[in-house]
Amino acid sequence: MRAAQALCACVFALLPATAGAAGLVPVDVDRSAVDRSMAPRKLALLIGVSTYDDPLFTPLSFARADAEAMADVLADPRFGGFDEIRSLTTQEDTTADAVEAALDALLDGAGPEDTVLVYVSGHGTLGLDWQQQPELYLVATDTQADDLPRTALQVRELQDRIGDSAAKRRVLIIDACHHGAGKSKVAPETIARLRGIKGPVQPILRTPESGFEAHLFASTFGLPALEDPALGHGVYTHYLLQAMSDAAGRADRDADGLVSVSEAHDFARDHTVAHTAAVQVPRAEYRIVGREQIFLSGDEASRKQAEKALLYSFDDYYLRCSVTVDGEDRGMLPRGISLPPGEHEVVVSTPGGEVLASRRVRVTAGEVVDVRSLHTAQ
Repeated sequence: MRAAQALCACVFALLPATAGAAGLVPVDVDRSAVDRSMAPRKLALLIGVSTYDDPLFTPLSFARADAEAMADVLADPRFGGFDEIRSLTTQEDTTADAVEAALDALLDGAGPEDTVLVYVSGHGTLGLDWQQQPELYLVATDTQADDLPRTALQVRELQDRIGDSAAKRRVLIIDACHHGAGKSKVAPETIARLRGIKGPVQPILRTPESGFEAHLFASTFGLPALEDPALGHGVYTHYLLQAMSDAAGRADRDADGLVSVSEAHDFARDHTVAHTAAVQVPRAEYRIVGREQIFLSGDEASRKQAEKALLYSFDDYYLRCSVTVDGEDRGMLPRGISLPPGEHEVVVSTPGGEVLASRRVRVTAGEVVDVRSLHTAQ
């Protein structure tokens, strides 16, 4: 919409004065205003659902506080510097229809150079599709446990809608879980049916496919997402907020003055695992091409030349695989590992000691290298 308006303004600005005779009047256009209207924007929709109509879904203590604190950090010019932020935290604003309408407004209004971020804190739940496979949902204020397809927000559909946005940079953050504990409630009959299914039970979620896209989850499927009164937030959200604000210097691995979405998640993941003694283990899915371009904190206009590159993997295939760089143990995956520019000997090994990759890699400042590319190139 704004691209069409700017185009029309430019066309009329270029019309000759004689056009007035044909009923068209030339106008003066503020070119700087046109430039501003076409500039990349950072847009966010933040949803915190604390109370529920269905008694199965007990009230949450900090979902509203999570969304409000995220709004504060994203709006702060020292940190997120987002241009437009909308928060949904009241009972009227967090019905399924209200959330759907707000999502449509956000995604339909985003342009190709924009960044869109959708954050949800609340209960998750679990249903079974027609093939008796698990389907993940986010619970709205008016969600009914016996009618999830029509009254809840399907996670996979939400992923698809964000992935289809015109915006080049897209972020989905979900602080919820779906297995029946923590920030999750599941109908007893669904739990009973799941126990009767033979073989592994794993929901199918969308993997980011294009542009620059990140899906961050407060917990791995089958594990809880927790609130903590001592923190006043969901645990993952608390540490994600820290990574974007007070602890930004520690989260910024490549020292470029910005906290990327993967850096923020790594910081929040490591601290969440430590805080909960690995009861809660966040996970992420990314689509990164070349140099990372999604930043949650810092001023991109004053970005420093990145001092390091990034070796990363958030693929469950490499879970608990260890990485050594130039003979030094750099920890276990999934996570990002910073590398100084130059040539390095990188070895990736399974927990049992099998070497999946052993290669010399040359990296430049700001480059992002996926562990999978080292493994498959063997």
